[in-house]
Amino acid sequence: MFSRSVKFSIIMATYNRAFCIQNAIDSLLKQTYQDFELIIVDDGSTDDTEKLIKEKYVKELHTKKIVYKKLKQNKGVCNARNVGLKSAYNNWIGYLDSDNEMLPDFLETFQKTIIKNPKNTIFYSRLLRTDGRIIGHPFNYEQLQNANFIDLGVFVHNKSLILKYGKFDTNLKRLVDWDLILRYTKKEKPIFIEKVLLKYSEDNNYARITNTESLQDAKLIIDKKRAKEEFKQNIFSIKNENNHKVLRILGAKVKFKRGV
Repeated sequence: MFSRSVKFSIIMATYNRAFCIQNAIDSLLKQTYQDFELIIVDDGSTDDTEKLIKEKYVKELHTKKIVYKKLKQNKGVCNARNVGLKSAYNNWIGYLDSDNEMLPDFLETFQKTIIKNPKNTIFYSRLLRTDGRIIGHPFNYEQLQNANFIDLGVFVHNKSLILKYGKFDTNLKRLVDWDLILRYTKKEKPIFIEKVLLKYSEDNNYARITNTESLQDAKLIIDKKRAKEEFKQNIFSIKNENNHKVLRILGAKVKFKRGV
């Protein structure tokens, strides 16, 4: 059971998004629930991102409502998000892309749902795309393995899962969100919130991974990675069952009491 004090660390990785980032930031600052920090990790932007943030959000930067980290080199969204995760102070993690907008009750809805489900570690909701489509439905891991229906922008998890299941895989270029969500939800069943809480941008008029990387190739990489992880688990694994530890080696099962 986790603390009933729900505080959010929202991670925003950005690169050359000065033209849209203010709407995203303001959507968070206008939340009806205000117990959060926004960690902006600027992945080496060469536009006016830094200038905009330091001029528009002087108060928030001073109070650390907003934490701004400028990286010297552009190393990709996975590295930037991992920097944000490492800096996160609060017990619940959320993500906001610099071209999306949270609806005003985003954090309040998640906070109330977390309080009602104190044993759960993952929550997600629906989102509204700019083309009018609503995305998100009740959880089904088999469906998730075929295609991702949980957007990272409406995915909130407890900070403890970072140590258990890892951060973003910096070896991947596309489908990085799906990879992390697959790992986190394999053993931790999420709670689905049947409410639209995010406006999701589908604007393809600027450079983004979805325009430059092959979806088919990226999916093949994810499938191979999952198969490799499952193979390793089948060869060797240790699990806790009641008051015992269960050791599996090459299919053989050995059960012994904890502490032995």
